[in-house]
Amino acid sequence: ATCQSALETGRWMSKLWVQARNGAGLKAGRSWINAGKPFIPILSPEWNGKEIVHRISKFRAYATPEEFV
Repeated sequence: ATCQSALETGRWMSKLWVQARNGAGLKAGRSWINAGKPFIPILSPEWNGKEIVHRISKFRAYATPEEFV
């Protein structure tokens, strides 16, 4: 899991890790948002079935690395 997290976060240097302590690219779904839990909007590449497009996606945010784990 640690190796995958390092890959997902660019060795813990990505905006997602630095600002949201999200080490796995976990998106904030409807239930997360409706529960009032924190999230961060980030422009991210997404596959739409034909090509990669850039969209603003909502990712889960955690207060600390321990909370993420």
